[in-house]
Amino acid sequence: MDSPCANALKETSLTKEIPVIFISALAEMPDKVTAFKFGAVDYVTKPFDISEVLERVRIHLGIRKMQLDIERQNARLRELDSEKNEFLGIAAHDLKNPLSVIEGFARLLLEDFDVIDGDEAKSYLKNIIENSARMYRLICNLLDINAIESGSLSTEIREVDLNLVTAHLADVYRQRAAEKTIRVHLDKYHAPLIIRSDEVLLCQIVENLISNAVKFSPLGGEVRVVTTESDRHTVLQVHDTGPGVDRNDQRHLFTKFSRLRSQPTNGEHSTGLGLYITKRLVHYIGGTISY
Repeated sequence: MDSPCANALKETSLTKEIPVIFISALAEMPDKVTAFKFGAVDYVTKPFDISEVLERVRIHLGIRKMQLDIERQNARLRELDSEKNEFLGIAAHDLKNPLSVIEGFARLLLEDFDVIDGDEAKSYLKNIIENSARMYRLICNLLDINAIESGSLSTEIREVDLNLVTAHLADVYRQRAAEKTIRVHLDKYHAPLIIRSDEVLLCQIVENLISNAVKFSPLGGEVRVVTTESDRHTVLQVHDTGPGVDRNDQRHLFTKFSRLRSQPTNGEHSTGLGLYITKRLVHYIGGTISY
């Protein structure tokens, strides 16, 4: 048996995945074995019943679909495993650095306890507190990602006034921004902006956006927070006077552990998780976000 057609199908990228059923008047076992060697998934001898052939076609197409689904799932599992390894590696690195700083300053306090003056001790303790807070933020981010990606993030959807949430967080960040001589200006809509959302998640979203704007704004800059309505949508905009995002970086802006060319303007630490979490939370409560 010679089957150039079967060979052609299997050697062409567009058709090589199509299941091939041989239909032949040759009914001997060697003929069937040869057909399977050519890549056939089934063999029907003449004369045949058309309903039987159609049923075999349906079955083999179903089997092939399941195989493709399994292949896609396996590819996704490999991708997730690779992401997990990268995730753990970066997380371990980002936790190791502040932990080393904490240990170092604690050791200095212990070793020099009898001779160290008050101002120096306060400086050491300030570094310990700052690095502890940095580790805490990273751990919270990791827990948030795990909850989001596992679908276990709990929500309590109710009516929330976006203006009130935004005004509160703008006040909170005015003090922090003042350390960089940055002004935080709130331009809120003239009426309440009532939306259905989880208030805790909404606060986290707004806080992440304002915090990010302050982090990347230069000394003496300005952060402007605007709430409004447009086409029956409630809109929150956060503007800053930072350098902006490089065009090549924009497609990575909301990805996990993104390392962008733009850097915080006062040496602040960035985990590369804030905007990724923000986007996932926005989608979680049914909104959209863009740069």
